[in-house]
Parts: sequence; C-alpha cells; structure tokens
Amino acid sequence: MAIFVIMLVIAGLAAVDTSANPDWSRVSGALTQHDISPDDILWGVNSADNIYIRNGNGWSQVGGALKHVTVGKAGVWGVNAGRSIFYRNGVTLSNPKGSSWTHIPGSLTQIDSGPSGIVYGVNRHHQIYCRTGISLSRPKGTGWVRVPGGLKYVSCGVYGCWGVNSADQIWFRHGVTPSNCAGTKWVRIGGALTQLEVDKEGKVYGVNVHKSLFVRNGVSSSRPTGTTWRHIPSRPFTHISAGYSKIVGLVSSGAIYYYGGDWSIIPGSLKQIDHGLTTAVWGVNRHDAIYRLRTSTWQRIPGALTHVSAGEAGIWGVNKYDYIFYRNGVTENNPSGTSWRHIPGRLKQIDSGPSGIVYGVNVNDQIYCRTGIEYGKPFGTGWRQVTSGGRLKYVSCGVLGCWGVNSANDIWYRSGVTKENCVGANWHHISGKLKQIEVGAAGDVYGINSAGNVYRRTGISELVPLGSGWQKIEDYGSHITTGLNGQYLLVNGRIHYSSGCPRRSP
Repeated sequence: MAIFVIMLVIAGLAAVDTSANPDWSRVSGALTQHDISPDDILWGVNSADNIYIRNGNGWSQVGGALKHVTVGKAGVWGVNAGRSIFYRNGVTLSNPKGSSWTHIPGSLTQIDSGPSGIVYGVNRHHQIYCRTGISLSRPKGTGWVRVPGGLKYVSCGVYGCWGVNSADQIWFRHGVTPSNCAGTKWVRIGGALTQLEVDKEGKVYGVNVHKSLFVRNGVSSSRPTGTTWRHIPSRPFTHISAGYSKIVGLVSSGAIYYYGGDWSIIPGSLKQIDHGLTTAVWGVNRHDAIYRLRTSTWQRIPGALTHVSAGEAGIWGVNKYDYIFYRNGVTENNPSGTSWRHIPGRLKQIDSGPSGIVYGVNVNDQIYCRTGIEYGKPFGTGWRQVTSGGRLKYVSCGVLGCWGVNSANDIWYRSGVTKENCVGANWHHISGKLKQIEVGAAGDVYGINSAGNVYRRTGISELVPLGSGWQKIEDYGSHITTGLNGQYLLVNGRIHYSSGCPRRSP
C-alpha cells in the first residue's frame, strides 16, 4: 500500500507548473536523446540519427548514425536503428570526440555507460544485459551476460543500477561490480517514472508520464536506494541526464535545456514584486493581498493593492481603482510601517526610486512625477506631468535616470531626472522591445519581452547611463525586479531569487 501511495504522488503531479524555474537555460540545437558525462561533456542524437558532441559552447558532429548514445566512465557506446551496438575508440580527456566506431556483437535498443567497467543495456524484448570482461586493456569487454528481470530503460551509478519497466515501475539492482556485473538482487522502489539517469555521485533523476522531473533524496553508500522523491520545477521534459555540475533535459520538440542553479526559490506566490535602492522587498498576489519579505518568509500587510513599489522614496502603491497610497511609519526599526495614506490622483503603476523621486503612469499612459518630497513630507505635495506628449505603460527610476516602455513595447530612457527637477530633460529611444522594465540600486536595468525572455542592459555606467546592448539571461519570466539584494524573478507566480546577475547560457 505504501508503494502504491508514493506512485500516486509522483504520477499525479501533472498539475504542477513545470516551467516555473528560470535556472533552466536553453541550449542551441535539437535532440531526440542525449547523455552527459561525469565531466559535463554532452553527447546526443537528433531525429535524423546524426550524432553530436558538445564540449563547452558549441556542437561538433561525430561520424556515424545512432538512435541512442551514452557516455560514462566506461566509455562512449551507442545503438543504431537496426539495434546494432557500437563502441567509440580513442576517447580521452584531450580528445573527447574520439576517433572511430567499433561494432560490438549483440542487439540492444538502449545502452548505458556507467562507472568504470560497468555497461548495461536492454533489448527490444526488455531483457537486460551487462558487458563482461571490460578492463583497461580491453575497454570494449568480451561478452554479454543476461541479468534477471525486465526493463525498458536502465542506468548505472556508483551504488548500483536503476531501471524502469514497461509499467513505469522503478527498480534498483544491488551488488553490481565490474567482476560481477549482473549484481545480486532487484529491489522495487516506490514511484513511477518513464525514464531515469544516475549521475557520478549516485544521485538519480527521472521523468514521469506527465513530463515532471524528480530527484531521489537520501542516496548514499549506506542507503543506495535513497529515501524519497522530490519534484524539481522544470520544463515538461521527456528525457533527462545528469553530469558533474549540469542536469540536461529535452522537451517533446527536441529543445535542449540545462540547469544552471543560479536562482533559489522563495516560498509563496505573487503577481508583482518590487525591490530597489533599499533592502525592502514588497509584492502583491493575484488577490491584491500585500506582502513584505522578512528574510525568507512573507509578512502580510493590511490593505489591497494591484501594484506596490519599494525604494528610497518609500513604499507606494496603487489599487484596482487606480487610487494611490503611501505607507506611513516605515523606518529601519519598523520596516512594515503603520498605515496607508491616500494620495490624491489616479495611477495604474507607480515606482519609488532614489530619495525624492516617485514616477507613475495613468490609464492613458500619461507620465507623472511627484513633487514636494522632502523631510517632514515624504509623501510630497503634488503631481507634475512629464511632457504632455510622452506615453509609457510602465516606468522605473534609478540613480542614473528613469526607464520605461510604451504600449508598443518601445523602450525609453529619461535623462536629467533629479529631486529638484523630477520631470528631467530629454527622452532617448533605446533599441529593443520590452513589456516590463526595472532599474536597480546601481543603475542596472532588467526587462522582459512579450515572449517572456529576460534581459539585462549591458555597458551602463555614470558616463554611459544608456548602456550599450541587451544580454539575454533567462528564457522565461513574468515579472522581474532588481535592487540592493539582487534580482527577484516571478515565473507564473513562483518567486525566484538570485544574489547577483545570473550567468549566461554556455
């Protein structure tokens, strides 16, 4: 009964939003199957059975044609459309591509290169075999031994071999060694997966029928089968592989994604979040409930807002009626404040920037800045329109000026903005298209386009406040903000945090 319950838990996660993790970065190309080595060298085959290797930033085609390729400490092996088996000669650290293929007697549909001396495979009848006689002088081995049982997919690690059968049941093989590759016994593992792979440390990753990704917790030499399955937010993967520092997954289209691990997940769900020139992080959820981040937990703040902004100019917000509010009583000792003050005017979005700078846009995309902000009157005295012809749907201000996007997703920069002259001097059109944009504590600018791609502005400095170009940092996000703490990215409500600029895809 316990096994059945765990199976339901894993198999029943179809409703989980499996795209909600920005750590998955797109790699160029398309594959139908892949495997990544313990040294993070990626091999794969495409729909035409062409073979490719990726060592660093680019793909290199390898001669031959395979349906399935595998790479591990036991070398590079593969099977073709006719179920013939091949071993790659000449593979070394200095020449990971190798030199030629050698045909190996036998017939398999899937093969796995595991630790040194361990190669497993299954045939079209789901019969399991392991390779015997593998040594330094004979890396191809000498023969095949039948392993009891039936599997459709198998993968071997330092603690033993894992596999899934035609019913998606998960099994672990104890006692597998180079001198006794057949091992000693099978143990049923709770859960249901369609495909799995073991990394160099024995950690197991797998995907289920709903294309959800899982990792096995608690795997160790003393407990080789681990303890529980943990879901990893990801794209809807059909195939997964794990190397030294990367996890690589394929989706149905063949698109390739790798896990970089730059972002951590903060519990909770928000539709909008803001962070800026202070350590304050505020957000609102889909019910317009207001929250403030306290270390790693959220504090509920009384009131209802559709948009909130936190900056040196204080905490500001607007509600569903476009009414404007300022948070009273926010201090270092009381960062939550005491009450909301209604501010005359109507805005649909507002931004609290450097001290004395508050910008906002109304339902007609007209732009306004707050005047009269000073000590004793942190909420200011009035609103001033920023050029009668200017139109923006979203605006954000930093120490080097204000940035915004209009209804056509054109990007604009406002120079000359100061506390004394909040309207600034000139608009500068910036190349590119974004639907949302945010400016951080150091003048850094991040934005998201209509496809959900996340970008960072490069080349920004005091001498060049407009920057020089756009750098794509993530494939998908719904809202981003940046500030003293780092970046916070929302992906369909999920909250992700990075303490620094995320690295680019390789």
